[in-house]
Amino acid sequence: MKKIFILTILLFAKPALSQADNSFKTLMNIPVTAFDLFLYRLYENAQCHAWPGYKLIGTLKCMNRLPQYNPENNELILSLSIIPDPTDEKTIAYIKRIKSVPKEQKLKMLRAGMDTLMDDLGLTKSPKNNKKRGKMIYGHGLLDNSWIQKNFSKKTLSKIKDNTIVNVRFAISKPTEYWDYKGKRDKNGNISVEIINRGYILSQVEL
Repeated sequence: MKKIFILTILLFAKPALSQADNSFKTLMNIPVTAFDLFLYRLYENAQCHAWPGYKLIGTLKCMNRLPQYNPENNELILSLSIIPDPTDEKTIAYIKRIKSVPKEQKLKMLRAGMDTLMDDLGLTKSPKNNKKRGKMIYGHGLLDNSWIQKNFSKKTLSKIKDNTIVNVRFAISKPTEYWDYKGKRDKNGNISVEIINRGYILSQVEL
């Protein structure tokens, strides 16, 4: 009889742990937009293991954080790192070369890496149908692979690409070194690269 009484209490007791508090309720009542899903898919597709690096050397390209949207300036900000593969002989030779050449040559090599990255992201414009004259359109890349084509047009994605900023860190220095190699694509599609030492810009070029 005692066991039945205890069981009855358990069955009719208030399930306190199953009730969501106001914080959870607020989150559950906010719907996920198609744009949220696009940003999440873009982040997942840009993880280190998901896509290749330079075409000539072995690298990993990694998105450091979830894509950030700035509503004030209508900007999509992507932050990535390019990490060389230390087990690849071509990569080791490339790193040695970039450290031994003059600064201007370093900047040109970094710019070549940025160009490849923009191609892979789908942020490079070229003439339509490969004609010398005609409308310039974006190529196909990672942003296209993450886009929800069924519900939204390529024209919408193209406008998003127009407002995309890409910040890149080339992780080609050891942690004990004070060098930093960076690249950037601004909203106008301009690409710049720079070499930084202890917070001071030593060389910068926009090509």
